[in-house]
Amino acid sequence: MENGKKYRNYFVIFIDMLGTQAKEDINSIYLDYSTFHSMILSKDGKFITDGRAGGITSGKKIRMYAHTFSDCAYMLYAFEDESLNSDDDKGMLIENALCHFERVMLKLLQNAIVFRGGASYGEVFYEKQKNILFGPAINQAFQLEDKQAKNPRILVSSDVANIYNKYFQQCVEEFDNPSDEYGKAMQKILQLEGFNKNLKESQGRIIVTDSSDDKYIVNYLNSVKTVDYIGLPEISTFSTDFKKEFLSFAQEQSHEAELNGNLRVKEKYDWLVQYIQS
Repeated sequence: MENGKKYRNYFVIFIDMLGTQAKEDINSIYLDYSTFHSMILSKDGKFITDGRAGGITSGKKIRMYAHTFSDCAYMLYAFEDESLNSDDDKGMLIENALCHFERVMLKLLQNAIVFRGGASYGEVFYEKQKNILFGPAINQAFQLEDKQAKNPRILVSSDVANIYNKYFQQCVEEFDNPSDEYGKAMQKILQLEGFNKNLKESQGRIIVTDSSDDKYIVNYLNSVKTVDYIGLPEISTFSTDFKKEFLSFAQEQSHEAELNGNLRVKEKYDWLVQYIQS
C-alpha cells in the first residue's frame, strides 16, 4: 500500500437532483443528466470568479473540483495556497465558493432542474485519476442532504454558517468604517451617488436561516432577490422574469403532485414556492 496519503481541507457542496425517478421518457431523462453533468464538469479544475465583480479581488486563487455520478455531484473548493487557513480565509473561501455555486445553480434551475444538498468544511481526500473521494467533510455534506434536507434546499453545517456570518459581519463593519484610502474613496463615491446603504448588506447574504425549522441553508436565489438583471456567462436574464418563470414551474409541480395524490412531493414544491416568494 502506498504511504504518505493525507487529507486536505475543502469547502464541500453535495447536491442530488430531484424528480429524476418520476420521469419515464428516456430523452427527457437524458437531457436532464446531460445538462447537469456538462454544466458542473465545465467548471472542473478551474479557478473561480466570485460572480459579482468578475474576479477574486483579494488575489487569493480558489479552484473548484467536480466529482459527478448518476444524478449527484460533489463540488470541492480550496485555495491554491494551502497555507490560507485562518477563519478570515475560510470565510472568504466559503463566500466566493457560494457565489460561484449560485451561478451554476441558476443555470440549472433555469432548465427546471432542482436539487437538495448539503455543505460542509473539513478534511477530504480526492484522487481524481483513480476516482477516489472520501473524508469527514464528504460524509457530513452527504448526511445533511440525505438525512435532513428533505426540501429543495442546500443545508449548511453550523460551523460553516458561523464562519460565514462572522466574515460577512466583518465586511459590513469594514465598509462602514474603512481603514484604507480605497475604501474611503469608494464610500464617498457611493454617498455622492445617493447610495446610503451598506454596500455589503445590499449584496445580500448567501447563507440564511430557513424560517420553517431554523436550519441554515444556501440562499441560491440571492442574486434574483438583490439585483434587477443577472448578466453572467452562465445565465443572462432579468430577475423578475426568472422569478416569474421559476415560480410558475414550482406551482405547476405542486399542483401536479396534488392531482397524483403524492403529498410528499407536493410538500417539497410548496416549500419551494414559499422560498421563491420570500
